[in-house]
Amino acid sequence: MPRPRRSAAAKAVKYNDDPLSDEVDDEDAALTDAGESASGASSSRKGGVHKAQDDEAWSQGDDSDDAPARKKARTSTSSSSTKGKGTSKGKSKGKGRAGKLSAFLAMPLDILVEISRHLDPPSLLSMSRANKMMRGVFAHRSAAPIWAIVRGNVDLPQLEATDLSEMQLASLVFERNCHLCGRGRASIVDYALRVRWCKKCQRANLDNQSRIRRKVEDLHVNAFECSPFTFHSLSGYNSGKNPYYCTPDVERISAQLYEVEGKAPKKPRKAKKKKSKKRKYEDEDDESDEEVMDEDDVAKLEAFVKQRHDIVAASQRDAVALVKWERSSITARRESGDAARQAREEAIRQKLLALGYSDADCIINPYSSVWNLVDQPTKLTNSIWTRISPKIIEHVEAQKKRRIASETASRCRIRHAAVQGRYELLLAAEKGEAYLTFPSPSMFAALPSVEPFWVPEGATLTDDAWAAALPAILDEVKLARRAIKVGYARNIVKVLVEAGAPIAAALVKKLEPSETAPVRPIGVLRDAAENHDMVRFGFSSLDLADTADHVGDAELDALFSRLSATFLSTKYNDSKLEHFPDIHRVLRDNRRAADVSDAVLPTVCFVKEVLDILKRTSLPDDRSSRRKLERLGPVFRCHGCDPERLDYDPFYFGRGARASDRSENLYWSDMMEHVTSRHRDTYMQRYMSPHIKHSEIRLSTSTYPPVPLQQPVPARKPATPFVPSRDPSSIEDDELEAWFDAASSDKPSTSGDIELEPVDDELEVADYELEAWYTASRFGDESTTTIADDEFEAWFDEASVDDPTAVGDDELEAWLADTGLDGPPSFADDDIGAWLDAAV
Repeated sequence: MPRPRRSAAAKAVKYNDDPLSDEVDDEDAALTDAGESASGASSSRKGGVHKAQDDEAWSQGDDSDDAPARKKARTSTSSSSTKGKGTSKGKSKGKGRAGKLSAFLAMPLDILVEISRHLDPPSLLSMSRANKMMRGVFAHRSAAPIWAIVRGNVDLPQLEATDLSEMQLASLVFERNCHLCGRGRASIVDYALRVRWCKKCQRANLDNQSRIRRKVEDLHVNAFECSPFTFHSLSGYNSGKNPYYCTPDVERISAQLYEVEGKAPKKPRKAKKKKSKKRKYEDEDDESDEEVMDEDDVAKLEAFVKQRHDIVAASQRDAVALVKWERSSITARRESGDAARQAREEAIRQKLLALGYSDADCIINPYSSVWNLVDQPTKLTNSIWTRISPKIIEHVEAQKKRRIASETASRCRIRHAAVQGRYELLLAAEKGEAYLTFPSPSMFAALPSVEPFWVPEGATLTDDAWAAALPAILDEVKLARRAIKVGYARNIVKVLVEAGAPIAAALVKKLEPSETAPVRPIGVLRDAAENHDMVRFGFSSLDLADTADHVGDAELDALFSRLSATFLSTKYNDSKLEHFPDIHRVLRDNRRAADVSDAVLPTVCFVKEVLDILKRTSLPDDRSSRRKLERLGPVFRCHGCDPERLDYDPFYFGRGARASDRSENLYWSDMMEHVTSRHRDTYMQRYMSPHIKHSEIRLSTSTYPPVPLQQPVPARKPATPFVPSRDPSSIEDDELEAWFDAASSDKPSTSGDIELEPVDDELEVADYELEAWYTASRFGDESTTTIADDEFEAWFDEASVDDPTAVGDDELEAWLADTGLDGPPSFADDDIGAWLDAAV
């Protein structure tokens, strides 16, 4: 639905109408009407807005308003509110407004003109619309020199074309109202067409010659050559090739051409009836008479066409000059805005310096939360500073605190490096086990006797001070060695006890940790610094008083001499099992803290399998057994390992093939490498995942049961035979399923056809139901066993039952209830006999 035009736009004269009279009054009226049209609704054309036949999917920018802004309703004045009452004599209707502007209106005209000479075009436009007196002064032809001076104030170029006045030029360049519909904030302007319009009006009225001919009937033959044109199309594809016109302008110029010729445009031709030859010749004579023009009309038409040719050519040159000025004006405004922003930033910096902040604190990051308060093109006044200063000062204070902390940490880093040099000298002097158990650099720097040399601000490290403190430092190093050793022993003894390794209960009790707070913790000064940048020096937790003096060194050495007392060290994706104190040395040389908690402990299943291997080979749980296991040769295999896993594991990408990548026929060293690399998620506590399939380290020369033997379950009572109330073959599947649901949930069944019995009673069930019962009875929900019929048959063939050739489901259940033993989660045929021999 077309938008209704404003009344002001409908009454306004077109902004680029050429005055046809040389009279001064006519020219003044045109200037006055131009001022009115520029104030709001701006030059509505007689032809109206032509709707586009095809809605273009592209645009060149437009404002966000769909309709022109409404004019504010005029509020009632004191004179109107007293209507009907007696008004005092001599008071006019607009007395209130006249009183406010009385001093301004009483100003001499010379002073008013002098003030207007120093304005810019937008200000003078607003001034000319203040009242009728101002409009009469500045919309008059005699005000053209004032407009020229104001135009020069902004370096706006003078136009060569004569169809646009100074006031109309100012309205075209600086105002944002659509010239066709009056909508505000129209951002599209074409200086060649002398029109500013919104996106909708541009789509509806910017056409080429062929489309205009289809829209406008009986167009004058000279209309296009006399109309302004542009080479900017809607799509931009044909820019610079084909001319485009404003349809209302072409329609208006066509009407002016017909007016100059002295005749009206022809009406659309209608279908003619068949006439006689005589009548046809008379009509042709009449038409030939109408087409004849006298010499005066021809001269007027030629003069008008020549005038329009000059205006169109001049408008093209003016468009180039205006576009160049607009670009330079945008650049100048941007540079002016940047200068104003820099001036405001400098003013804020001077304010902060006056408050006592340093230059480093006054630098505000563009990504900070207060940058929008600084980066403004507005001059910093006292009122603005009073409003924005609290947030800026708060930001600067936080920035100052961070700077001080960073500088403190930097100075602390220098002192810490000096302490590390002393540490390297002490470490190089150690030999043997003393070298292996020497604390890590971060742990050494956190000792109570070492911290005062680098943590406090202003601390100094001299040779004399270090020599005086060296005995105390060595004593603390000795305590740290003992505390580290006790920590490793506590961690490994927990795993060994859970795995069932033979360990003295007295040793376990002695190694129980104390629940009290650390008596002599390290890193006290560093933790009290309240500086987050201190984290870069590492955080090691150790209690120098936790030395377990009641535990002898021989007991601890015996514990660590076990083959099963191993730890995992990881370096550049290369895992390796280490014993103490080698594990501490590896962590110290490759980690910053080397705390006791950095060592990765083995899982209980790993320790059990190692102990089982030692038992089967009749070797003691001692480190010396590692060489003996290696001498056995490639007799170890990883049962349950997936050999295809290596091809899809990105952990091994680009590493190259190794002997430990196989799962069988491995040496002991290759098997340990295989375990730590391929099965870390199974055998190492830090990486353990409950969803990974469990593998098992085995000897290929020994016979293993299908699964490790479980504790025997209490024997079940013999089941009484169950006789169904009707033929089992007639029971439907849904009824059987309902029976099992009721039996498992202890809820009464609503079925009257099936006689419910306890779950222990036998019932003819399907294979998958038997499998579910068998799994839940022994292994619970965690088991994922699958038992096939052929495995059951083979199992009973070798079992000592009365009739192994014909075994039914109820007999199987009765046999299991008598023996009190349940089947394994998974087994092979060759392992059935060995399992039954041990079970029955």
